[in-house]
Amino acid sequence: MDFALSPEQQELRDAVRQLMRTVASDSLLVSLHDKPTGFLPNVWDHLRRAGWTGLAVPEEYGGAGASTADVAVAMEEYGRGPLPFLFIVATTLSPALIAELGTEDQKRALLPAIAEGRERVTVAVTEPSYGWAPEFINAKLLRSGSGYLLDGVKTFVADLAGATRVLVAARVEDSGRIAFVYLDPAAPGVSQETIEGFVSWQSVLRLDRVAVDEADVLGSADDDAWPAAVRAMNQVIPLLCSYQVGSCQSVFEMSLAHTRNRVQFGQPIGRFQRVQDHLIELVNHLDAARWATYEAIWKLETAPDSAEGSLHMTKSIVSEAHWEACNFGHEIHAGLGADLQYGLAKHTYLSRSLYHFLGEPRWHRELMVQSLNW
Repeated sequence: MDFALSPEQQELRDAVRQLMRTVASDSLLVSLHDKPTGFLPNVWDHLRRAGWTGLAVPEEYGGAGASTADVAVAMEEYGRGPLPFLFIVATTLSPALIAELGTEDQKRALLPAIAEGRERVTVAVTEPSYGWAPEFINAKLLRSGSGYLLDGVKTFVADLAGATRVLVAARVEDSGRIAFVYLDPAAPGVSQETIEGFVSWQSVLRLDRVAVDEADVLGSADDDAWPAAVRAMNQVIPLLCSYQVGSCQSVFEMSLAHTRNRVQFGQPIGRFQRVQDHLIELVNHLDAARWATYEAIWKLETAPDSAEGSLHMTKSIVSEAHWEACNFGHEIHAGLGADLQYGLAKHTYLSRSLYHFLGEPRWHRELMVQSLNW
């Protein structure tokens, strides 16, 4: 396995890193903490002009058709900010779901708008009975005349306030089938509220008999969309993990600089063994996340039919590594790390928000075992 970046990937990394240092500066990202949305129009406009909103969209639908490894390079740099999570969902998970679930007409209508940055699509799967398996989906898609009515509650929707559209997972009538609906969050019967607390711009979406045209149901409501949705989510797992690796890397760099610059008892705190222990633990989690992610990308590109177990293992490792890297970052920084203006906390908030996204670590370990036929 050769994990070295190609010259083209290095150019992409450097270009995205430069954007993160200027247009999406650390001070700007810190200032978002009390805002109702993490969406940054100026940053989005730069991504759109550079063609990065369409990196993961196939060429035939107006995107760049970049490889998983290429997209992962950009995602890792986004994570170093970290760029708010809507930027990741709208450019990776949403187009992947539409590409897997949509009819040809739907893909030709929806994917170019995403690639060009005209639409920012978030995803609503989880509910108060939290879980990423279909048995936790209780929102209903009910037949009504020539269309449908959508009814239910969705929780932890990524930055609904900053999105222009949302993909909603719902159960078709009382069947075992799941469907995904392409929905305008401003439609009659739709309401939303931001969840307060240790999460990053997550929303509750309430659906009260929302009228849905048949054309807005991806694919057909007569087919179960969940197997195709799982394929889409598996494609996105290494991209999500790359984003978290970038966040872990940023936490490490902040912590290392602090051990050199913070002086206590007449010497840098990095000379104290306990501080060194915390930094080593942080590095161990960063390395575990990085190499598991890189291996998953390599397997997905070279042997996709046998990559499923590796993807589940990677998601489990990286979610826990991201969480723990932030914990050790706070051990090193002590009280300073809790200062929202300093910048460490925004990574910590992200690690908590993403711990369960696309499934918690324990669930992915169970899926990994199932994929191995043990």
